[in-house]
This record gives sequence, structure tokens and C-alpha cells, in this order.
Amino acid sequence: MCGMNSCSEDCDHVFIEHDYSQDLVGTWTFLNGDLAEAMVIKADGSFTTTGVARGGSLYEEKGTIKVENNKVTLAFDGDKETFEGRLEFVAGKSLSLVMFDDNDVRLTYDYCENDLSDEIVGMWVCNDAKDNMRIQSFEENGNTVFSGWSEHLGEFSVLDNANYKVVGDLIFQGFPNGENSFSKYIAAKLIYTPNGTAHGDIMTFKHFLFDGAESAESWL
Repeated sequence: MCGMNSCSEDCDHVFIEHDYSQDLVGTWTFLNGDLAEAMVIKADGSFTTTGVARGGSLYEEKGTIKVENNKVTLAFDGDKETFEGRLEFVAGKSLSLVMFDDNDVRLTYDYCENDLSDEIVGMWVCNDAKDNMRIQSFEENGNTVFSGWSEHLGEFSVLDNANYKVVGDLIFQGFPNGENSFSKYIAAKLIYTPNGTAHGDIMTFKHFLFDGAESAESWL
């Protein structure tokens, strides 16, 4: 602080705004029981969000993000809807948006260093549920085939087809409701461990459920 009687030239500082444009670039993911969302921000300030709200369908929105000091503005394409809020940011770790127009709702995204969309492709086996083996294959075209006991549906399924999408470390999976028709999605955070056992890689699906509980299942 400057002295009470006088101030030297060193106290006459000019505020220097920090440029967040490069720090924000990358993939940021958010997940709780009500919302799962992945935000991919490019160097030109454009972004794409992919997500699903509780009980809803998968959505994708595009727009631009601008930061001045710690004030953030999100302008969405199409309907030109704009939101303003406060940015709380830790480079390479977390990005928090506190929106002014929505009762100061806070969304905190985690930085995602690796995209797992390639690693998920293949056949995975799980023995976690009721001593029954479950097998699921993820194809490059976004289709997944499941056989075994479904914890979410509460029944056995055989060769059920659904669609999926991976953005960063989030996976969005559709529930089949008739042939090629999907009414709901469930999201999970993926934790990938290459060569996790002597038998191969491990992929852990971490779910945040609607009642606030958490569950995790590991697939070989």
C-alpha cells in the first residue's frame, strides 16, 4: 500500500489486463447429477458445448467466449442469446463460470488433457454387477452394442444397440427405446488406465446419479 503522506512513483501502477485467450483453449468438462457438459474452446474464442441435462436428450451448441478482466461473456449462435458472469480460473486445472442472470449459479469445469474418443473404441468386459458378465462394444461410427445386466434399466439386455459420443473424458450414452430411437441419455466421466492389468487396459466409468450418489464401474 502507498504511504499515508506521500506516494512514490512505484505506487503509481497501471493495471495490466491478463489475456486469457490462450489459457482457455482446450477441453473442459462438467458433471453432476443434473447436468453433464463438455466445452471445447478454440484459440479464436469460438466454443462448442456438448451435454445432456437431467432427463433430456443430447444437445450441441456453438458460440463465442470473451473475457475482460474477470468478466466473461458467452454469446451463443443462432438465437443470439448472451450470458454474462464472473470467471474464476486456474490455468490447466479448473474454469468456473458464475452467471449473473441466474441467481449466481456456478458451473466449475475441469481441464481435460486427453481426449478418450479413440481409446473407448473396442470391446470391453465388466464383472461388477450381480456376478454377471457384461460385454459392451463401442464402434467408431458412434454405435454401441451391449449384452448383460443393465443397472440403469434394471433388466437383462442382449445385443442392445444405442448411440454414444465421447468428448474429452465424458461419455454420453443413449438408452434404446425402440429401434433406432433414443429418449434419454446418461453421462459418465471416463478414467483410462492403459495396461491397467496384465490382461489389458482398464476403463472406469464414474457416474454422478440424480440423487447425489456416485457410482463407478471398471471395464477390461
